[in-house]
Formats: sequence, C-alpha cells, structure tokens
Amino acid sequence: MATGPTEVGEKAQKSKIVPLTDDNIAICKRFCGVCPTHDSCAESEFLFCSAGASVKKENVTQRGCYCPDCDVWENYDLSQMYFCIQGEA
Repeated sequence: MATGPTEVGEKAQKSKIVPLTDDNIAICKRFCGVCPTHDSCAESEFLFCSAGASVKKENVTQRGCYCPDCDVWENYDLSQMYFCIQGEA
C-alpha cells in the first residue's frame, strides 16, 4: 500500500519527478544508508533525488554513488548521480 507525500526531517519534496513518499524513502535507505558518500550527510537525510541536496553538501566528499543501484533510480528512469551534492532530479 503506497503512502502519500511526506517530509524527510525538515525537507519537503522539490523534485517534479520523484515523489517524496514513505515507500520511496524505505527503498532509498537500503542503498543510500550504506553508500560510501552518505556518511558525510546528515544521518537522517535520504531520498536526495526528491528532497534535494544534503544540508551538509559543502562537506560531502564523493566516495562512490549507489544511486544507479537503487530501485527508485530505476523506477523513475533517472540518469544523474550524487543527488546528495547535485540536488533533486
């Protein structure tokens, strides 16, 4: 059962492509939570492809990106990576 729009911390949906839903957040956490770059982001931040770049993006170091492995990335036919730095899709 899909859930409606939500917020991640204090961030709201910015993307016109990827909805910020509890289901998408749960999918994202499986990939983003173990991403080598994510440890530079705020601990509670996920689904950057919807909510936009990390509040700590100036301190994020690219160490690899798991976005292309994520079902959200594939479900919405995304092509860019490092949403935590670049911002929403």
